[in-house]
Amino acid sequence: MIENPAQLSTNKLVSPALWRRVLVAGVSLLPAYFILLIINRYAYNMPYYDEWLTLVYFFNHPGTPIGQFWALYNEHRAFIPKVAQVILAQITNMNMIVQMIVDVGLVVAALGLLYLIYRKAATASVRYLILLPFSILLFSLIQYPMWVISVAFPTYIVECAFLASLATIVCIRPGWVALFVSAFFAYIGAMSLFPGNLIWLVIFAAMIGLGYRKKRFYIAWIIMAASILIPYAVDYLATLHDPIALNLADFVHFILAMIGSPVSFGETSAAGISVAVPMGIVGVLSVLALGIGISLFVENGLKKVTPWLAISAWVIGIAVFGALGRVVRFGALSGRQYRFMPYGVLFWVSVVALIAIALTEPRRTDRRIAPQFVVLRAVPVVIGILIGIGYLNGTLNATESFDFYNNTFGKGHDCLLTYETASDECLSSINPVPAIIRQEMPGLLARNVAFLPGSQFYLERAYIETPSKAYTQYQSRVIDGVPRRVLFMQPNSTATWLLQLPAAKHIVIQTGVMVDIPQKYEADPSDGALFLVEVNTTDGKSQKLLEKLVMPRKIGQGFEPVSVDVSAYAGKTITLSFGTRAGLDAKATYNYDWALWQPPSLDVET
Repeated sequence: MIENPAQLSTNKLVSPALWRRVLVAGVSLLPAYFILLIINRYAYNMPYYDEWLTLVYFFNHPGTPIGQFWALYNEHRAFIPKVAQVILAQITNMNMIVQMIVDVGLVVAALGLLYLIYRKAATASVRYLILLPFSILLFSLIQYPMWVISVAFPTYIVECAFLASLATIVCIRPGWVALFVSAFFAYIGAMSLFPGNLIWLVIFAAMIGLGYRKKRFYIAWIIMAASILIPYAVDYLATLHDPIALNLADFVHFILAMIGSPVSFGETSAAGISVAVPMGIVGVLSVLALGIGISLFVENGLKKVTPWLAISAWVIGIAVFGALGRVVRFGALSGRQYRFMPYGVLFWVSVVALIAIALTEPRRTDRRIAPQFVVLRAVPVVIGILIGIGYLNGTLNATESFDFYNNTFGKGHDCLLTYETASDECLSSINPVPAIIRQEMPGLLARNVAFLPGSQFYLERAYIETPSKAYTQYQSRVIDGVPRRVLFMQPNSTATWLLQLPAAKHIVIQTGVMVDIPQKYEADPSDGALFLVEVNTTDGKSQKLLEKLVMPRKIGQGFEPVSVDVSAYAGKTITLSFGTRAGLDAKATYNYDWALWQPPSLDVET
């Protein structure tokens, strides 16, 4: 009896195999979700290091000639990231948290491209399971600093460009369409960061193992590569002045440390050698051994290993050129800096892919492994175990450094909020040239950028009455284990701002209040603090908008939200005062009156 075709279609849609794939895909996205939670709780909303010279400058100077976007910055022609960052900054008013979320989206895209490459090369029915180790590596906590500050955007763009270029020639039948689409992504990579230039070389080599046999394809690729690489070389050579003097040992140390860091985060040994170096050696030897073994003994092995050898070769190339540029200036140990880890992660993704191919793909029937070499079949398993141990050890070591990074970035953020009086040493944690921050901050404040919430309420613009300068300041304060930006105003303190309110329909000041508590009381606890908000107009009218006694918070309790409606003063110039007092009367004490305001902001509805 013939079944109903519609019923057959329904059965196929709900088949167990399909649900397994959907389940694995969903689980593989959980690490990305976890990183988003980390960004939400721990990320610092501020430009960092080179972004002050590129993004902040271009944002503050909208008439900047396009040539400055195209110009080299150090060894990078970061045209695409600069343009993308400025567009994103204009849309979000420079909310750097949004850029970090976009970073996660780019890594999810990289995960998808890696799976497409693996799916095309592998034939095993359970090949979709490779999503799990790929995701665990790509979203590793060892890269923690890259998730909570906004410096990784160009890196993830160039990674996606490379993987898209490689996926195109892997997944699309050899021909002009595949060649030109792959070249399009290579152009994007070359106009993103220096590693993008290496895409042209690596893809050229990969074409040989992927079935490109006609000379005209290679000639076309060389012409397209020359069109972007020659102008780059001319511009770059014009910036070189002094010859590079390298120490070979430091050079090799940098390369191996950069490769090994994503699975061996840690300090240096007593001999001054990074613990990442041994894992770097393991990684390079693993790629060579697995690449040769699969090519010889796995069915259609050369075509299956070519994409992963291309990825590992690209990362090694980045490490080589990175060593040329950084060893002399920053030393061999700079190879394990977190800024290089996204590249190193791709290297280990390629190793994991090679292990999976070696273990799951069918062997060649025309070539047998000699009995004495059967033990070599265990090599992929051993390598996988070493990677797992290194990854777990690295993750544990990395989690111990979270407080260090949180304190460092938090201190830098506090310095940014007090940039006019902050020391150069403090500001240098955000950018090595503090003068750049001092130069650009007035423009950012004038534009009320998102990463300076409540910049209308910047303390440098306020008239402050306080017993001590330390009693009224913005702080990064850890509350129940989470660092939060707060306006600390220990009684009796008042901060008054002169505000020109827009002629809007609805204007509300959003803030929150809290009396924080110590880990351990050494005197009587607070009996509460009084929070005040008062408005005065130029014609002498005064109104108290808030008078609230707040008791010390309980563990797990956050800010008590406060909304102050100032719509009645729309279009007028007012003075707005935030104040704190010890209590309602003279009997109130000052013990532990740690009065905190959530950074105020102005919500305007036109």
